[in-house]
Amino acid sequence: MLLKTEFPQLKSIYLPSFKIKYSKGKSQLFRILISSPKFLFCIFREYKLLNKIISSEKIDIVISDNRYGLFNSKCYSIIITHQLLIKIPKSVSFIEKILQKINYYFIEKFAQCWIPDYEKEPNISGELGHPEIIPLNAVYIGHLSRFHKTFNDYGNIKENDILVILSGPEPQRSILEKILIAQISKIDYKTIFVRGANEFFNKIEDSENIKFIQFADSKTITKLIKSSEIVISRAGYSTIMDLAALSKKAILIPTPGQTEQEYLAEYVKNKVWFFTQKQDELNISQAICEVKKYKMPEIEENEFGFLSTF
Repeated sequence: MLLKTEFPQLKSIYLPSFKIKYSKGKSQLFRILISSPKFLFCIFREYKLLNKIISSEKIDIVISDNRYGLFNSKCYSIIITHQLLIKIPKSVSFIEKILQKINYYFIEKFAQCWIPDYEKEPNISGELGHPEIIPLNAVYIGHLSRFHKTFNDYGNIKENDILVILSGPEPQRSILEKILIAQISKIDYKTIFVRGANEFFNKIEDSENIKFIQFADSKTITKLIKSSEIVISRAGYSTIMDLAALSKKAILIPTPGQTEQEYLAEYVKNKVWFFTQKQDELNISQAICEVKKYKMPEIEENEFGFLSTF
């Protein structure tokens, strides 16, 4: 949906996604384990579909955003991922190395593995993108962001106190939305919610201090970020890179049980870059006070430059 909105002039081909479903609880381990066969099936299905696409569309280069089945010997294939080390709950941490070997097996099927981070400090991915041993085809390409090229097109006038950007799988997206609405409704801060919701979601009526937007394209979300004092969002890696590019103060709330986000949230909080809170311990009033102490350092370009996806 996002790519079709941003590039309406380009031909698009639909590839079925791996529709992960999360539980309402804090741990997602059981859900992930029972989904493993489906994940492997999706990789095989992607591989077969790509083979047909390459033949019909005469494709020379494939760039895969973290989709492990999109490699083929008939073309130059590249995978983009920051997650070389797959974090799992501490109770079963002994299988991390096994998962890493499986991960590298697929990554090294590609001609190159692009890691959207810097090889040296300051880097955002920590251990995820900087394990002891990296794949033979790995290249650090610097941070990626869809915002930095258009960000300076907008002024510095602050129109909103808080911008909430909701994303991620259900039911956790809706759970966080309800928590935030309940807490923000009790404080006097002008707030905009970008719900990340499609046309099938029920709309929510605006209140005195809260405005709701179902979906926002890049230009709209850039303007909203620019005109907001604080951003509240999940602790996804792409989101963190965008916020880092904009040097924006943010409150990050990792999806419960999503170990990658939980690790990233702890990592950037320890660096005093972004303030983070757990979903079940969320206190927005406290977070607004604490976030003022945090600041992401300016990111300098390396030989690959600071790349933008749009």
